[in-house]
Amino acid sequence: MIAKYFNLVEKAVHGKNLDGRVAITSSLLLSLSIYISAFNPLISTLILIFVVFFARNSVYGLIASTPFLILFSISVVFFGGDLSVILAIAALISIGSGILYGVDVEGFRKALMYFKIPGRFAFILSLAFRMFQIYVRDLKNISEVLFLTKTSKVSYYKKLMKTFVSVIVLRSISFSETLYSRDLKFDYDVEFELKREDYVLIAFSTLVLVLSIYLG
Repeated sequence: MIAKYFNLVEKAVHGKNLDGRVAITSSLLLSLSIYISAFNPLISTLILIFVVFFARNSVYGLIASTPFLILFSISVVFFGGDLSVILAIAALISIGSGILYGVDVEGFRKALMYFKIPGRFAFILSLAFRMFQIYVRDLKNISEVLFLTKTSKVSYYKKLMKTFVSVIVLRSISFSETLYSRDLKFDYDVEFELKREDYVLIAFSTLVLVLSIYLG
C-alpha cells in the first residue's frame, strides 16, 4: 500500500518538459490570482481543470494529497471555515505538481539564473528540487523491497524509516564529497526555446490573473 502511494508521488513530480521561465512565471501568476480573488471558487476551479488537462501528472499529485485534503477539510468544517479554501489548496497542489515539476532540474536552474538569482543560490534551489525527486524514488524502492519480506506493519514502517535515514546520510556524504572536489562554475549564457505548450500556459495564466483582478 505504501509502495503504491510513493509510486503516485513519484509520478506527480515528473511531468512534461516545460520552459523554466514560463513555469515559474505562470506558477506565480496563478497563485497570485487565487490570492487576489480572495479564494474565489471560480478561479480555483478554472485553474484546477486547466492544469489537470494540461499536465496529467497533476492528477497523481492530487490523488497523493487526498489524505491531507480530507483531514484539512474536516478541520475547516469543524472550525467553521470556508470550503473554498480547500478548492484553492487543491489548485495550488496541481500548480506545484503539474507546472513547477514540469520543468527538468537544469531548466529550473537556468530559469532562476535568467531571473538574476545568484548562481550558487540557484544551484542550491535546483539541488533541493532534484533531491526531493530522488528521495521519493528512494522511498518507493525501499518500500517495495521491504514489502517482499512480509513483516508486520510496525516492523515494516520501522525498517522503512531506518533504511531511509541511512540512505539520506549516504547520499548527503556523497554529494558533499562531490561538491567539495569540484569547482562549480555557473554559465549565465542561457538559451531557451519556447514551445506551443509554453505559450498556452502563459496566455492562460495571464487571462486568469486579469479575471481575478476583475472579480476581486
